[in-house]
Amino acid sequence: CRQELPELKALREKYTPEQLVVLGISVDETPGPVRRFLQDEPLNYPVYMSSRDLLAAYQVTGVPYTVVYDRNGHQADDMSGYAAGEVEAMVRNLVQEN
Repeated sequence: CRQELPELKALREKYTPEQLVVLGISVDETPGPVRRFLQDEPLNYPVYMSSRDLLAAYQVTGVPYTVVYDRNGHQADDMSGYAAGEVEAMVRNLVQEN
């Protein structure tokens, strides 16, 4: 998921908060590794801890796992794994629709 971070940070800078909200969800079992990582790699969006229930609800089978919602809170797209430019394309398409 570290490969995806520069793209997410760039998207956060490109779009206004009204157009895009980025949230990170860590799958680490304890917050220690996340805190240490964020000290070395500051992000421009918040990162929260996951739970087994959340992972099961979204049927997460690998990381990174990206979910994009529209402005009404409906899931518009999702992607497991990382492919350069794919998250930006999902966001761009959604922003253009609204």
